[in-house]
Amino acid sequence: MIAGTLMLLFVGGLGGADEPAKNAEKQELEKLQGTYSVISSEIRGRKLLFDERARDDRTVIAGDKVIVMRGGKVSVTSTIRIDPSKSPRQMDTVFVRPDGSASVGECIYKLEGDTLTICGAFAGGERPERFESTEKNSLTVLKRAEP
Repeated sequence: MIAGTLMLLFVGGLGGADEPAKNAEKQELEKLQGTYSVISSEIRGRKLLFDERARDDRTVIAGDKVIVMRGGKVSVTSTIRIDPSKSPRQMDTVFVRPDGSASVGECIYKLEGDTLTICGAFAGGERPERFESTEKNSLTVLKRAEP
Protein backbone atom coordinates (compact mmCIF):
# COMPACT_ATOMS: atom_id res chain seq x y z
CA MET A 1 0.00 0.00 0.00
CA ILE A 2 2.71 2.46 0.99
CA ALA A 3 4.84 1.53 -2.02
CA GLY A 4 1.83 2.14 -4.27
CA THR A 5 1.23 5.49 -2.62
CA LEU A 6 4.88 6.48 -3.10
CA MET A 7 4.75 5.47 -6.74
CA LEU A 8 1.55 7.48 -7.21
CA LEU A 9 3.15 10.51 -5.57
CA PHE A 10 6.28 10.13 -7.68
CA VAL A 11 4.50 9.62 -10.98
CA GLY A 12 1.80 12.16 -10.13
CA GLY A 13 4.44 14.74 -9.32
CA LEU A 14 5.98 14.38 -12.74
CA GLY A 15 2.75 13.90 -14.66
CA GLY A 16 1.95 17.60 -14.87
CA ALA A 17 5.37 18.60 -16.15
CA ASP A 18 5.60 19.64 -19.76
CA GLU A 19 7.84 17.86 -22.24
CA PRO A 20 10.74 20.41 -22.16
CA ALA A 21 10.84 20.22 -18.36
CA LYS A 22 10.93 16.41 -18.47
CA ASN A 23 13.77 16.54 -21.00
CA ALA A 24 15.71 19.00 -18.82
CA GLU A 25 15.27 16.72 -15.79
CA LYS A 26 16.43 13.70 -17.78
CA GLN A 27 19.50 15.51 -19.12
CA GLU A 28 20.40 16.82 -15.66
CA LEU A 29 19.96 13.38 -14.09
CA GLU A 30 22.30 11.94 -16.74
CA LYS A 31 24.97 14.46 -15.69
CA LEU A 32 24.74 13.25 -12.07
CA GLN A 33 25.32 9.57 -12.94
CA GLY A 34 28.42 7.95 -11.52
CA THR A 35 30.33 6.78 -8.48
CA TYR A 36 31.43 9.36 -5.93
CA SER A 37 33.70 9.52 -2.88
CA VAL A 38 32.95 11.77 0.06
CA ILE A 39 35.38 14.70 0.22
CA SER A 40 33.82 16.41 3.23
CA SER A 41 30.68 16.31 5.30
CA GLU A 42 29.17 18.61 7.91
CA ILE A 43 26.20 17.82 10.11
CA ARG A 44 24.51 20.50 12.20
CA GLY A 45 27.40 22.85 11.43
CA ARG A 46 30.13 20.45 12.57
CA LYS A 47 32.69 18.89 10.23
CA LEU A 48 32.92 15.12 10.34
CA LEU A 49 36.33 13.53 10.51
CA PHE A 50 36.88 10.51 8.30
CA ASP A 51 38.96 7.57 9.42
CA GLU A 52 40.54 4.75 7.42
CA ARG A 53 37.30 2.73 7.48
CA ALA A 54 35.45 5.45 5.54
CA ARG A 55 38.15 5.81 2.90
CA ASP A 56 36.51 3.24 0.62
CA ASP A 57 32.90 4.40 1.10
CA ARG A 58 31.14 5.26 -2.15
CA THR A 59 27.92 6.90 -3.27
CA VAL A 60 26.56 5.64 -6.57
CA ILE A 61 23.94 7.47 -8.62
CA ALA A 62 22.42 5.05 -11.12
CA GLY A 63 19.25 6.16 -12.87
CA ASP A 64 17.06 7.74 -10.20
CA LYS A 65 18.64 5.69 -7.39
CA VAL A 66 21.29 6.72 -4.89
CA ILE A 67 23.15 3.82 -3.30
CA VAL A 68 25.50 4.43 -0.38
CA MET A 69 28.18 1.73 -0.08
CA ARG A 70 30.06 1.19 3.19
CA GLY A 71 32.75 -1.44 3.42
CA GLY A 72 31.79 -2.69 -0.03
CA LYS A 73 28.17 -3.38 1.02
CA VAL A 74 24.97 -1.46 0.39
CA SER A 75 24.20 0.69 3.41
CA VAL A 76 21.34 2.90 2.18
CA THR A 77 19.33 3.11 -1.03
CA SER A 78 17.03 5.98 -1.94
CA THR A 79 15.23 7.38 -4.95
CA ILE A 80 15.87 10.93 -6.09
CA ARG A 81 13.74 13.48 -7.86
CA ILE A 82 15.39 16.60 -9.21
CA ASP A 83 14.25 20.00 -10.39
CA PRO A 84 17.05 21.71 -12.32
CA SER A 85 14.78 24.68 -13.15
CA LYS A 86 15.05 26.00 -9.58
CA SER A 87 17.89 28.14 -8.29
CA PRO A 88 19.61 26.58 -6.53
CA ARG A 89 18.73 23.27 -8.13
CA GLN A 90 16.52 21.04 -5.99
CA MET A 91 16.72 17.36 -5.15
CA ASP A 92 14.34 15.27 -3.07
CA THR A 93 15.58 11.96 -1.68
CA VAL A 94 12.94 9.36 -0.84
CA PHE A 95 14.08 6.78 1.73
CA VAL A 96 11.94 3.68 2.25
CA ARG A 97 12.71 1.87 5.50
CA PRO A 98 12.58 -1.93 5.87
CA ASP A 99 9.17 -1.59 7.59
CA GLY A 100 7.82 0.14 4.46
CA SER A 101 7.60 3.62 5.95
CA ALA A 102 9.19 6.44 3.99
CA SER A 103 10.67 9.86 4.50
CA VAL A 104 11.58 12.59 2.04
CA GLY A 105 14.70 14.71 2.43
CA GLU A 106 14.50 18.11 0.80
CA CYS A 107 17.88 19.16 -0.63
CA ILE A 108 19.62 21.59 -2.91
CA TYR A 109 22.56 20.56 -5.07
CA LYS A 110 25.16 21.82 -7.48
CA LEU A 111 27.42 19.95 -9.87
CA GLU A 112 30.68 21.66 -10.77
CA GLY A 113 32.76 19.43 -13.00
CA ASP A 114 33.13 16.19 -11.04
CA THR A 115 32.25 17.76 -7.68
CA LEU A 116 28.70 17.29 -6.40
CA THR A 117 27.62 19.36 -3.39
CA ILE A 118 24.39 18.45 -1.59
CA CYS A 119 22.84 20.41 1.26
CA GLY A 120 19.83 18.70 2.78
CA ALA A 121 17.32 19.33 5.54
CA PHE A 122 16.78 16.82 8.30
CA ALA A 123 13.44 14.99 8.39
CA GLY A 124 10.55 17.42 8.54
CA GLY A 125 12.79 20.42 7.96
CA GLU A 126 12.57 23.03 5.25
CA ARG A 127 14.73 22.87 2.14
CA PRO A 128 17.96 24.88 2.62
CA GLU A 129 18.40 28.01 0.55
CA ARG A 130 22.21 28.18 0.74
CA PHE A 131 25.08 25.71 0.68
CA GLU A 132 25.97 25.84 4.37
CA SER A 133 25.53 23.48 7.27
CA THR A 134 23.32 24.71 10.11
CA GLU A 135 21.51 23.11 13.05
CA LYS A 136 18.76 22.12 10.60
CA ASN A 137 20.70 20.47 7.79
CA SER A 138 23.79 18.72 6.50
CA LEU A 139 26.30 19.60 3.78
CA THR A 140 28.17 16.93 1.83
CA VAL A 141 30.75 17.37 -0.92
CA LEU A 142 31.33 14.39 -3.21
CA LYS A 143 33.94 13.87 -5.93
CA ARG A 144 33.25 11.62 -8.91
CA ALA A 145 35.63 8.65 -8.80
CA GLU A 146 37.90 7.86 -11.71
CA PRO A 147 36.43 5.10 -13.91
